[in-house]
Amino acid sequence: MKLWFIPFNNKYKFISSCEEKISEGLSCKRSDSYRFTRGYLRYCLSKVLCLPCKDIPISALPGKPPTLPTKFGYVSISHYSNEALLIGWSLKKIGVDIENINRNLNLDSILKSKWFKNEEKLISNLNKNDFKEDILKIWVIKEALIKSHFGSIFKNYDDWIIKDEGKAYNYKLKISRKIFYKRLDNWNIGMAFDEDIKYEPELIELR
Repeated sequence: MKLWFIPFNNKYKFISSCEEKISEGLSCKRSDSYRFTRGYLRYCLSKVLCLPCKDIPISALPGKPPTLPTKFGYVSISHYSNEALLIGWSLKKIGVDIENINRNLNLDSILKSKWFKNEEKLISNLNKNDFKEDILKIWVIKEALIKSHFGSIFKNYDDWIIKDEGKAYNYKLKISRKIFYKRLDNWNIGMAFDEDIKYEPELIELR
């Protein structure tokens, strides 16, 4: 299991001719994001799969979660604007998410919304001095959980319940996921992965 953090000021990497054609049909900002994220998907996966970048069998269409043939494992990505990219890979299902701690949030509005109704008890115990960061911590973990099962933020947010610091449970699917959180500079990083995995992910920074 691997986890990569890549700032967007890094140089572009190789993408396939098909991905080149896709990027040409996107707006300038989306094209830059697509080229960057798909290039580093290929680059990072080449390190764990021991294949040339051009031979990585990745399907990564715009707006869709990237997928690999099952025997190559599972991959998940998250990026914040065009500032930072997070990539996670595992032989079993995985989800990742990243948010900037300086993101502008209307905390009163968020806490009154449906998004945190299952976390009321958890929120009531939060340190008020770190309230915003802790809310974002819950958010990135829940996003990672949803991605770990190819779900939707609008349809499946309430399906996952954070049980404690290291585990979450989905009562509809009757499955558990281990959860991992890390603060890196101004970034909140969340990760969810199969409960059979006994070790924490290795975080690799590409700067």
